Amino acid sequence: MLVLTMVVIVGITSLVDPNDYAPDIEAVAGNNQLTLDIKGDISWQFFPQLGISVKRIAFSNNVVSAGSIDELVITVGLLNLLNTDFDQANLPIDSIRVVNGRARYIAPNLLPVHPIYCQFNLITLQCQLITFR
Repeated sequence: MLVLTMVVIVGITSLVDPNDYAPDIEAVAGNNQLTLDIKGDISWQFFPQLGISVKRIAFSNNVVSAGSIDELVITVGLLNLLNTDFDQANLPIDSIRVVNGRARYIAPNLLPVHPIYCQFNLITLQCQLITFR
């Protein structure tokens, strides 16, 4: 079973270019009132876990927050992929890593306007299941 899974993963990653989906990802973000601009490459990651790496992302909700990320890496565990009991709202994400991020937040309805700026070098989240609503 593990060999079959590995063959399928290698086949998919060889045939599917994740950069082809950048406009779709940006459109989904736009449908959720978030402006997303993927300026860099989206690439497969194989070590230490299977995942996707996205370079140079800018985001904004056009009102109170905006920022950028140099690299975002999202990984999944191989055993989680074997579980067929997940859908778009319940993704089997194992970890999220954010490298060199910058963000600005302006509290709505607060005068005078005082933006809060945040900068970080590395954030790593270990997850069991991410649910989107």
